[in-house]
Amino acid sequence: MTESEVLEEYAQSLLLPKEKIHLPVIPILNEGEDIPLLYKSLNDGLMSRLSRGELVLPNFNDSETVAIFTDYGGEAADSKYYTYTVTLVGYNQLAFFDDFMKKIREKYKLNSPIKEISFKDLKYGPIKRSLDEYLNAINNTVNGIVFTLVVDKEIHSLAGSNEKQSKEFIAKILEEKGFGTLKADVAEKIYRITNLISYLVHLLVPYGKKIFWMSDQDSTIETEETHQKFADLFQNAIYSFENAEYDTVGYSTPFPKDEGTLFLDLLSISDLTAGAIEHYLTRQKKAPSSDFEISSGADKITTWLANNGLAFKKLTYTVSFDKDKEAYNGGFLEFHLKSPLPNASFIDITL
Repeated sequence: MTESEVLEEYAQSLLLPKEKIHLPVIPILNEGEDIPLLYKSLNDGLMSRLSRGELVLPNFNDSETVAIFTDYGGEAADSKYYTYTVTLVGYNQLAFFDDFMKKIREKYKLNSPIKEISFKDLKYGPIKRSLDEYLNAINNTVNGIVFTLVVDKEIHSLAGSNEKQSKEFIAKILEEKGFGTLKADVAEKIYRITNLISYLVHLLVPYGKKIFWMSDQDSTIETEETHQKFADLFQNAIYSFENAEYDTVGYSTPFPKDEGTLFLDLLSISDLTAGAIEHYLTRQKKAPSSDFEISSGADKITTWLANNGLAFKKLTYTVSFDKDKEAYNGGFLEFHLKSPLPNASFIDITL
């Protein structure tokens, strides 16, 4: 076989066959209960892409464990969007990536002290210089996908009614389930995260696999107690599907840096993606015209997001609210390469 044929066979082996994509994704519903708004919106958008032959998803059938890494953007007061980024990878297929990252970290002196490749530190010389090689290593050696949900900050809640009372209702339900007293905004964030992850797990991870989730440390898991309660809520969401069966469901906050950098480098995928997309869209929304500037680091990441890698896939889904029609709009965000900046456009609009 030629080199190109070998690479094509490798890429095909990591692509989920169309006949194994099971849509729509629907959890167990109580009598009279509607499918969650986020599920309905994602189902509509993904089925639209599937019908056109444009839905590219990773194949985890040969993965014993699927590891999930999450990070979130948009907490700054001047941000116009929240971003919720979920990276899913075949954990037992990471040997090449681990080897590449050890060489990259040694080459750019990222281990003395150990540095996280994070969006907020992209101006730091060694991280800035390592970014291209890091992104290429992900593209070529990581069987997985980075999926980002973008929610306009004008949306109060995704619980079905765009009203402040909706997230207060979520906080009340979580309190009744023993999660403790939460601020309404934190409760809404937990609701969005658990719904998004449980949706992606049932779309992508075959039953019988092991699942491990590592989340960035933030307001949803400020203490060890809330960490455990979030873990319980995550498991409940995962098993809210008929016949759902997974061998192991684990949850963790980031490990100490001195315990190894593999998880740190995987968590960085979500960190960089969430930060870059929020950075781009906020500046696009604020700009009076199509001419606006983004940082060189964000530019590299949005360029990377414009195309799937040999092994790694990328999807970004946006949700906004039309006040005149009092309706939610959802659609995929596509980045297209255009010098000097990538240009973003929305497709697959669903109402």
